[in-house]
Amino acid sequence: MRILHTSDLHIGKLLHGHSLLDDQRHVLGQITRAVVEQRPDAFIVAGDIFDRSIPPVGAVALLGEWLTGLRTDAPEVPIIIISGNHDNGRRLAWASALLDPMIHLRGDPDDLEHPVHLTTRAGEAVEVWAMPFLWPGALPPPAGESNSQEAAFRTGLNIISERRDETRTQVLVAHCFARGGAETDSERRLVGQATMIDPVLFEPFDYVALGHLHRAQKAGRKAHYSGSPLAYSFSENSAQKCMLAVEATRGAPPSVERLPLQPLRPVKVVETTLEQLLEHGSHDHLRDVYLSVHLTERTVHRDPMQRIRARFPYALELRSPLVELGEGAHLRVASRTGRIDLGSDFESFWQQVEGADAPEAVKRAFELLRPDQGGLQ
Repeated sequence: MRILHTSDLHIGKLLHGHSLLDDQRHVLGQITRAVVEQRPDAFIVAGDIFDRSIPPVGAVALLGEWLTGLRTDAPEVPIIIISGNHDNGRRLAWASALLDPMIHLRGDPDDLEHPVHLTTRAGEAVEVWAMPFLWPGALPPPAGESNSQEAAFRTGLNIISERRDETRTQVLVAHCFARGGAETDSERRLVGQATMIDPVLFEPFDYVALGHLHRAQKAGRKAHYSGSPLAYSFSENSAQKCMLAVEATRGAPPSVERLPLQPLRPVKVVETTLEQLLEHGSHDHLRDVYLSVHLTERTVHRDPMQRIRARFPYALELRSPLVELGEGAHLRVASRTGRIDLGSDFESFWQQVEGADAPEAVKRAFELLRPDQGGLQ
């Protein structure tokens, strides 16, 4: 069975307050072209379709635009999509019964007992089990176990094992944190070992298409994370993003190839002095990238972010051991206290909720009240 696998689209994501819809449209176009060129037996998206449970209008429109293009350009390819921990599963899948029968959208744990039955071009019979993200208690735990994410996962696997047809190739699509996986700064933290899934549980399947972790990586013998198609934090500045082309065969380990994806603008981190950054041409190649600037000198600068953005318009983050903030700065202070700029976080929050910049009156009110400046004391 030939599978194309991606995950963690996070449509509607903001990077330090900057909308990534154009970037996402760019990379989704590459994914569509891969589906058209490869003509797989199934195309899988393993969760976190949106970046939050109530996505903005632009994000919903982009998903619709993308799925319409996929159905137009590759109408014979089945599409299997599950919800992740950033999605509201039932809200995401509310219209699944109305969709094109080639689009299988799963977000309700109660649907787990109904696999997607496929027949490959070679005549191979396949069962695809779609397991959306399971919060603890989403399914009753096995006897003797307390509520945990792994307990819910085990219950889901028990449901599958009772219904699995062993004469068919077995594929599982799941959104979870496999124990031993490598994180980045852009995943939503799920605290505790009880949220982690033992990769041994994936053994009954011929391929397991995972979502949640943003780096492409293996999870045991049968399972793979495709990673996110874009870098969603500066900790991913060196990562080559990809989707996975998989050959799954009943009773054998899968063969997996990484298909590179190219961002509209990569994320980069530069460590330098302000003078070196602005007065020399050695960094001019960074003008069109999303930039995190780590200043190395302990010097007070006036309006550093404004000066940086005049030359590097996509500079989104500034770290410094000692910085005087100017108007419009989005700053994270690289200090041992781990403090962050609440002003930047508030502006990002307002943009996510309202879809626009906060009014000046709201910004002024926040500055008067912000707790890190003693406003509530």
